[in-house]
Amino acid sequence: MGWGDIKTMDMEDEIKKLKKQLMDMKNIDKRCNTYVGINNDLKNWATFLPLLGELKDPSIETEDDRHWNKIKELVKPQTFTVNS
Repeated sequence: MGWGDIKTMDMEDEIKKLKKQLMDMKNIDKRCNTYVGINNDLKNWATFLPLLGELKDPSIETEDDRHWNKIKELVKPQTFTVNS
C-alpha cells in the first residue's frame, strides 16, 4: 500500500466503532491491564490518524519542505523519503 492509498477517514471510522464496542462491553473490569491497554491504543490511533490525514494534504508541500523537515527532525534517528 502506498502513501496515497491510505484512507484515514475510513480508519478513523473503524477506530470509533472499536472504541464504542469496547465501551459497550458488559461485565468487564475497566481497570484491568488489558482493557486499559486497548483503550490507550485506540486513543493513540484516534490522535494519530487525523495528523496522518493532514500530512497527505497537498498544502503541506512547500518548496523548502519545511513541514517534512520538521517531522524528520522529530523522528530522528529514523529516516524516510517522501514520495507518492
